Amino acid sequence: MLAGKILDFYDDVHGQYLIEDAEMLEKVGHVKALPVEDRYEVPVEECALVLIKEGQMQRKFIVNSPDHTTLSQEYFVKTAGALPPRVRGSVAYFIKRACEKWDLECDEFVAETADGHTPTSPIVIAQELEGWKGEKVAVEKPKIDLSEVPDEEFAEVVKTAAEVRRSYPMHTPETLSASIYHFASAGHESRNLAQRAFIADKLCKKADEIGVIDGVNEHLESLRAMTEYDIDDTVLRAAIQQRKMASDDEEDRKLLDELMENGKTAAEGVCISQLVSAFDEARGFDKKYDSGMIAPSAFIVEKSAEYDSEFSPEIVLKIASGIDGMKDILGEDIVSKFAEDPNGTFMSLSPAARDMLVTAAKQGVL
Repeated sequence: MLAGKILDFYDDVHGQYLIEDAEMLEKVGHVKALPVEDRYEVPVEECALVLIKEGQMQRKFIVNSPDHTTLSQEYFVKTAGALPPRVRGSVAYFIKRACEKWDLECDEFVAETADGHTPTSPIVIAQELEGWKGEKVAVEKPKIDLSEVPDEEFAEVVKTAAEVRRSYPMHTPETLSASIYHFASAGHESRNLAQRAFIADKLCKKADEIGVIDGVNEHLESLRAMTEYDIDDTVLRAAIQQRKMASDDEEDRKLLDELMENGKTAAEGVCISQLVSAFDEARGFDKKYDSGMIAPSAFIVEKSAEYDSEFSPEIVLKIASGIDGMKDILGEDIVSKFAEDPNGTFMSLSPAARDMLVTAAKQGVL
């Protein structure tokens, strides 16, 4: 996304354009979204817009298939005003050309916007978009009014001092289906494992309760797979202890003990990860993740994940040489075992615990 601008489907991390349009899911719900790594491989000539920013290419409005051309056209009609006129005309030109290639109906607005533009390349320097405040250029369709929908009918509600952001409404089978499609297709990419599991679990439970429209079941099954996470007790215990040592507030320590007590099952553990994240943000601990503070995402692990069990002898020796400094966090039992058998003790730990120690060693904490 460019400076907060939503241009295409993959920029719309909360699915607002898709979900607020009652007709859009019917048009694009069959489209199989491209994973982020595949999007990087889409050739420039198969995009209607490629932004160059700080030497990196940002591919927008992918038109490499009939399905993605349809998806890009639907979003362009909604977001065209976010683009300055010259860029807007260029994007419309390439979408119109893709419609002709794939024998699709070209939207009237797209055809009119493309008129008079004959760009030779979809590449645009991102600076050309900076400073453009946007304007209304397309005929706006009626939006689904979500203002009266209560918070509990959203799969994600994030409250900050500045705003309350509510994402993925699920109060009707139609809005729930659109939420499921978007989150399964692209929305999950911008969330960590714990957030994915939390949102996916709420959407799945609501689907079991009120049902979804035809064609969404495949996406629903992919969401069910996202809920399959465990909590690693060793890493959670270390993370909680680390925060207790970093805080002088007795109330904080009591709260952390309660969080540890509640983190006994995977289902609760997902919530615990969210609560630890909120605890960190309120106290500035989230700014220390790159300097040794164990991030909440570290103790949420995917049940089906495969782990590489090979680590260099050098990194294990580095961990063993500095493990004494982790005694208060890991416990005396683990630390004393490292003194007797570094390799055996290291490999006896859970994959998540090994990852935690490797990260600490690489950050210079050990």
